Amino acid sequence: MGVRANMIMDNLGVNYKRYIFYGMKELKPLLISAINSPTSDLKSEAVLLYIFAAIEGQEKENIKNQRADTIINIKKYIDEHFNSCDLDLKKISNELSYSEKYISSVFKKQFKMGVSEYIATIRIQYACTLMEQGLSSVSDIALLCGFSDPLYFSKVFKKRMGISPRAHINEIRK
Repeated sequence: MGVRANMIMDNLGVNYKRYIFYGMKELKPLLISAINSPTSDLKSEAVLLYIFAAIEGQEKENIKNQRADTIINIKKYIDEHFNSCDLDLKKISNELSYSEKYISSVFKKQFKMGVSEYIATIRIQYACTLMEQGLSSVSDIALLCGFSDPLYFSKVFKKRMGISPRAHINEIRK
């Protein structure tokens, strides 16, 4: 291997017996051939740069997977707690130990809607389910869906569904 490449490898503590590329088995033969062949510095450095680029690609993939796990955890938390009256971005942030800004950003990027909008959407969907199951008290439905104020629930419901909760209940009964 080239002198400069050898110096870099020695400084990093990398050799073919103790290679550090877990999950990247295709790089081991490259590393062994680079170490064992008396090639020019340029070729050795090229192999080394290729290996580092592959490691960087793996790191980016790991970050992408972590972001996907984060999004799944955020959505799961909301889906499990949407009927809690105090559920909001701040509570989600505190419970999951991510900043509000980060949660808002990754959620909106993934689902094309904000966290508050998603919470309202699933609450209204649940309200419709409760109405279809026979519940007719708007106040009870509001509380079961996570709205502490039945008037606010009615306002949000009408905005999203185009009719009031009472009118929707009456349509279901017909």
